[in-house]
Amino acid sequence: MADLQHPAALSSPCPTEIDPPLTWDYDPLGNQGDFARLWPLTDDAQLAFSQVVEQMKDDSSFAPQARKLIRFEEASEGTSSRYTGCYRLNTSLVPSSGTWKIGSDASQADFLLTRNLNLAGVQGQHCTMQLDRSTSAFVLKAKYSVIVDGKRELRKPTEQQVLLAETGLSIGSLHYVYRSTDLSPATMNRQIEEFRRTLGWESCRTPSGYLSPPSTDAQSWQDFSIERPVNGGTFGKICCGRHCQTGVLVAVKRITVRNEHDLETVRREVDILGSLDHANTLQLAKGYTPDSAIYKDMPPLSRLGEIIIVMEPFMPSNLGQVEPATLENLLFPLTIVRDLLAGLEYIHGQDIMHRDLKPANICVVPHPPKAIIVDFGNAMRGCSSRDHNVGTIQYLAPEIMALKHRRTSKSFDKSADVWSLGMTLAETILRAPITKVWNVDGINKTEYDIMLPHLVAPHKQSHRKRVADELCETLAVVARMLAWTAYDRPTCAEILPGAEAILEAQLSAPKTPCSPQQPPLKKQKR
Repeated sequence: MADLQHPAALSSPCPTEIDPPLTWDYDPLGNQGDFARLWPLTDDAQLAFSQVVEQMKDDSSFAPQARKLIRFEEASEGTSSRYTGCYRLNTSLVPSSGTWKIGSDASQADFLLTRNLNLAGVQGQHCTMQLDRSTSAFVLKAKYSVIVDGKRELRKPTEQQVLLAETGLSIGSLHYVYRSTDLSPATMNRQIEEFRRTLGWESCRTPSGYLSPPSTDAQSWQDFSIERPVNGGTFGKICCGRHCQTGVLVAVKRITVRNEHDLETVRREVDILGSLDHANTLQLAKGYTPDSAIYKDMPPLSRLGEIIIVMEPFMPSNLGQVEPATLENLLFPLTIVRDLLAGLEYIHGQDIMHRDLKPANICVVPHPPKAIIVDFGNAMRGCSSRDHNVGTIQYLAPEIMALKHRRTSKSFDKSADVWSLGMTLAETILRAPITKVWNVDGINKTEYDIMLPHLVAPHKQSHRKRVADELCETLAVVARMLAWTAYDRPTCAEILPGAEAILEAQLSAPKTPCSPQQPPLKKQKR
């Protein structure tokens, strides 16, 4: 299979004024940097494609823009078309407008579907493909009628459709399939960021907006395309969902309900999520409330007994998955501490106890740093509880462990959440899995007395070289959250101002060429 080069690349004496020729070798199984391709699907579409290639080969001035984005090869014997191939979508070959124009106008189309204007009902500029500025989803917009997957018709420029991993398109009387390649998410993310800079756009503010196109086994549900699970929640699996018209990403929790107890648990979670409205907590997605039909009409929606909860924002990584290099950036842990204290203060202000705070239930994005509290499957309304069978052993407060081992009959309160969050933050700041050294019985006073000095006076400990002064201040805040007695722990409202002041001081501090937090036992380069 070959690429048709810009005719000027063969004759112009001014190579700086032309597009560079494509030089890579073609691998039919590789992606060549393409994130997707548009393939002719029916015989009519393949014949029209072949005629376009023939015209390009016969006339070097024909369709100068479109020839850069087409790939072809000789067709096998017994077919009506002389050439087969596809149209390429690659951020290294972006049209100057940042938009791929599709149609039959040889002078303007990037994807030239027919060699004659308005042939087969394909208008000169029939539709476009482009990156959505707010979500970084790749979308189709139609000036003239386009049928998507044989179901939805786009007729107006104001209408758009997100292009999923494999999307059928009927343009005029010709039929095509948009198909994603196997380009890695990391490469895709880098290309999109470079693409946005080329267009003068700011970085995408949507968490995880830079995702590779959805997988081919994605399932449709209402207005969403739901992919395979990315994480497991307390009572279900968490998937990434993408709104098919806007491209907005949501977190989708799929729960299999087996009995009335499961159903009541889901109702409670939906009720709590529906009452949340804060930048540092997960919440029901816009357009969904506890009174929405899908929740009001429980029992289960499908014959499999599955209930779906649609939430936002979607963030694919949790605090336990953060790369060490991210933690080296001082702003990351300082911001995470501030965000989570603010989120938990809000939750407690709504008279809600989370009851399962741990790194896996904190979702983050590294740039710019942001954290949210997720998974309210164990959450409850109220100020106290005696249910010691929820939560994760390593992060449970001493009073819950005492209740679990029948050393007390007293209820625990919201301060147990403060302990769990404090332990989570201590592990993040020290970059050490503190809780892994504990046995299945959780924290005990002996282990607590060994751990505490590392938080109260980290400058006296052996890990001092990898804890910056600003983090030592933050650790002092965290240490207060880990008071052994619940009564001695402060509320989030009491310690949040201190965490905010530390972060604000760091943000306003003069920038230096050296990071204030260096890896341990590693000399700084001059």
